[in-house]
Order: sequence, then C-alpha cells, then structure tokens
Amino acid sequence: MEASEYYSFSASEGARGIFDIDAANFATILTLYDDVGTMLARNDDSDADPGSSSFSSLIDFVFDEDGEYYLVVSQYDGDGLLSEGLSYILHASVEGASIDCAA
Repeated sequence: MEASEYYSFSASEGARGIFDIDAANFATILTLYDDVGTMLARNDDSDADPGSSSFSSLIDFVFDEDGEYYLVVSQYDGDGLLSEGLSYILHASVEGASIDCAA
C-alpha cells in the first residue's frame, strides 16, 4: 500500500518546532500544514543537519499561533507516496507538545 505518512500535534504561539529525517533509504520531503491545510513549510533536501544525508529533510519553524498542525512525510520521486520497503527515522521536537502518529 502506498501513502504519505501524517503526524498531528498541537503547538503554542511562539513555540519552535524542529523536524528532522535521518537514516532514510529514499529522498524525503517534509511538509508542515496548519489545521485548514495551508502549507507553512516544506523541505526536500537539507545540508543543515550534519548527521543526515543531503537527501534528508529538515524543518525548523516558529509557530505564529496556537493550533493543531500536521507534518507529512513523503517521497521526492514519482507521485510522492511511500511504497513498501522504505524506511526513515523522524526526530520531532516541539516546545510543549506531544506528537501522535495518524498513519
């Protein structure tokens, strides 16, 4: 089954969120959305994390308002959907938040 993977969380105004992909066996894309589906940030390659390959993604974002947010992990190639056999490690840090997988 192919799909993107979605993570939901709440964040407070002024909170900093850092989302980092490591150890992926594919070129990743991270996209951050608000609760109405507005894209707030997107990254497909990041050289900012010395522990990752240049094909791994990183978003460093400060939230403008309290709310529910969604982080989507997808694949750079093809239609963006993750296929069987792909793997990654997601590091997520949001000041004052808990993150639940909604895959």
